[in-house]
Amino acid sequence: MTQTAVKPIPHLQAFLSGQSSTATYKILLAIIAIVAGILAGIVSRLISSPLYIVVAFIGLLAIIITIQHQQWGLFVLVFLTYTRFSDVLISEHGLPSIAQPFMLLLLGLVLLRWFFFNETPPNVVIPGLLMAIYGLVLFSALLYAKNPDESLDGFIDYIKDAIIAVVIVLLLRRGKTLHGVIWALLFAGIFMGTISVYQQLTSTYDNIYWGFGIAAQQHIVGQQNDYRIAGPIGDPNFYSQVMLVLIPLALDRLWQEKRPILRILAAWALGVSILTVVFTFSRGAFLAVIVMVVVILVHRRPNPVAILLVIVLALPLLQFVPPEYMERVETMTALLPTGGSNYAAQSEVSFRGRLSETTVGWMMFRDNPLIGVGYDNFPTHYLDYSSLLGLDNRLEDRSAHSLYLQLAAETGIIGLFAFGTMTAVVFAGIWQSQKKFEQMGEHEYAEMSNAFMIGLIGYMTAAIFLHAAYPRYMWLLFGIGFAIPNIAANEWKRKQEISQ
Repeated sequence: MTQTAVKPIPHLQAFLSGQSSTATYKILLAIIAIVAGILAGIVSRLISSPLYIVVAFIGLLAIIITIQHQQWGLFVLVFLTYTRFSDVLISEHGLPSIAQPFMLLLLGLVLLRWFFFNETPPNVVIPGLLMAIYGLVLFSALLYAKNPDESLDGFIDYIKDAIIAVVIVLLLRRGKTLHGVIWALLFAGIFMGTISVYQQLTSTYDNIYWGFGIAAQQHIVGQQNDYRIAGPIGDPNFYSQVMLVLIPLALDRLWQEKRPILRILAAWALGVSILTVVFTFSRGAFLAVIVMVVVILVHRRPNPVAILLVIVLALPLLQFVPPEYMERVETMTALLPTGGSNYAAQSEVSFRGRLSETTVGWMMFRDNPLIGVGYDNFPTHYLDYSSLLGLDNRLEDRSAHSLYLQLAAETGIIGLFAFGTMTAVVFAGIWQSQKKFEQMGEHEYAEMSNAFMIGLIGYMTAAIFLHAAYPRYMWLLFGIGFAIPNIAANEWKRKQEISQ
């Protein structure tokens, strides 16, 4: 019995490929516009808030663009994820999730193009296998965790994040698309950073700016409290971790972009990203930025013109650095062997809490070295261990305040090995792709990949001091990292075809 080949619908096929004729394009858009108009009329009668209508209109516009140009849908997904746009609309405005259905739309479009045009998806075997193994480690915690409900919730969140990473790998195939993704990240940084900088400079801390400008008084140094900028995340430390990734990306675009308007936007992104990191008062982010600067200097020989340009841009920013920031950074010297007695570190409130959380994490790992206490179960066990130490007088469940210590305590050696292998594959793939870009003469893509790798190094360095409270950012970055080797392979193949 012979199988009949599926015949694609010509107009739909042309529309999905972005190659439809003008007449067909106008007809399809007219149909969509009529349907949208009818729905808008119905929605306007059912919904009283104009915000709902605005969001619905923007969402519909994004869907129309995404259907014909999937790469633009990828840019939107990156922007929505990095700004937590959907989460803010849910928590602050009571709107339904827009990120999840949009992600499903992207997946559906990938499947449609595969069905209609036999477009084989890029290599997702290695990323998929590594994430599946890590997911299996997390899922196994349901068998032995003291609080399996927490493990289950964490596992479900991981599945959602892993899907985002896979979608990125499926859609991010070309160097031009990588360029667009980098700019989607920078526009997210401009959006969040501009709000944060304006909020700090105008002291409008009571205004949350639609949910994208959260700030609260927290401990700074000694007995002093002050406002710390937290953006749409709500926690200044995690917010700084997200924003510091953008610094090398903006610096690279400032050096590499040829169009003046893009260089201006890159300088804007660089300025607000640096200031936002400062306004969070995060010491871990300060150390991560130092690490990134060292990596940049090692990778790129100091260019006097570039250094002068950076100094010219940086000097005006110094006047906005609060004096309390340097006082807070100086407290880190208490942890050095020559920084004074251990009492200095133990008397600092935040240091004392971190010391307790770190010690408890090591104790949990020591007691359960192979499989840990169970995914997302560190807080469940914290008080049982901290009461034996007597360092932390906060009678509340606490987190590990270190991604790696959290993994060790919750998933043991098995989890550390699975995560470490995946991280090593990501960095190795980016490094090899960078060299491949150089071999084929794609210097801009090589520098772009390197800048992304440095940003990821900064993120993972900050993770030494922060647990995985907002892991979606990490999996978004890992998705881009997994996709870069596919981009290098596709660009190499395209070069070979052109040369023939």
